[in-house]
Amino acid sequence: MPLDLAIEHASTSLLGMVILGLIAWGTWRLGYARMFTFPVGQIVMGLAVVDAVGLAFWS
Repeated sequence: MPLDLAIEHASTSLLGMVILGLIAWGTWRLGYARMFTFPVGQIVMGLAVVDAVGLAFWS
């Protein structure tokens, strides 16, 4: 696997793990649906867009 492809794969995987961690934390503290009205939910959605764009370029 070329180095640039490996770096891109690792970064999208790491970003996905951060997103899941933030969702778990926000759900535990605030509730799943309510979380998205707070800054943590907005951060999750922003990171999800960045991750989706990265996965689109990766595929």
